[in-house]
Amino acid sequence: MANWTLEERETAGRPGKVLSFVGELTLPHAATIREALLAAVECGEEVTVECAGVTAVTEMGFTRHQRCLPPFDTAS
Repeated sequence: MANWTLEERETAGRPGKVLSFVGELTLPHAATIREALLAAVECGEEVTVECAGVTAVTEMGFTRHQRCLPPFDTAS
């Protein structure tokens, strides 16, 4: 089961929202994960995603840590 919390606190010395996932983060929980991510970005603040309490992710092949890329300029 995937559980999540969205709270406001400082991360790396900067204020913002922290989205924490706990439990299985697998395909059957996609709707819950989507709900959590949408709630987090709707706040309009910087969001940090914590996955320290997540289980059952590496079985799906998501073992790399990768940052989100900044938006690219489509005008050029």
